[in-house]
Amino acid sequence: MRITILFSVLAAVAFVATFFFSHDSGLACNVAGIVAGIYLIILIVKATKPPFPAGMRYVVIFVAVIGYGSVGTAWLTQYNLSHWQREMLLVIRGSINHARMSDALARRELRTLEAYHDQKKKDGKETFIQIFKKLNPPVVPGSNVLDTLSSGDKDDATMVLIYVSAQTDSSVTLTAELTAAQRQEPTVRLLGMNVWAPKVKLQMAETGGKYDLE
Repeated sequence: MRITILFSVLAAVAFVATFFFSHDSGLACNVAGIVAGIYLIILIVKATKPPFPAGMRYVVIFVAVIGYGSVGTAWLTQYNLSHWQREMLLVIRGSINHARMSDALARRELRTLEAYHDQKKKDGKETFIQIFKKLNPPVVPGSNVLDTLSSGDKDDATMVLIYVSAQTDSSVTLTAELTAAQRQEPTVRLLGMNVWAPKVKLQMAETGGKYDLE
């Protein structure tokens, strides 16, 4: 009875401590499962002591080890599979977010370039920056948000913010940035791919645009 209580407490402590430091419930279950497995092995060894038949004892221990190993292997396979699926979801999510931000910036660039070249065909004298200012509200670089884009999903509250981050006499830099809720995921490499960048910058000028990831 004491050993049962002891290992129950150890398994609970192992689960809580692992989850506290790693914030990974799957890993916490793995550690608690190892403690439970040790308890079962000790219990089987104690239960098969003499006068339990020696030959049968080894058979029981062998079957128990095989069973425990099979269950452990199946659990670890599922655990690794769930992590792989999570990584793939992050890769997909990153691709979608990058496409959303790049598309939002490209539409503003094309609209400005189209207006700029249209007025040049009509012998207009306005510069690229003047055209940009006509098409957009007055902004202070780094302070004013030009636009906000939602995901279109009522269950997803994250947004893309578009603002002017820099401006010169000949070019303007637009930045698309994910809101804080979306940016909780770090920028990492998973499965050999960049998951996503929290910011996409586009430096626009009359000759075209240049993208930059941060």
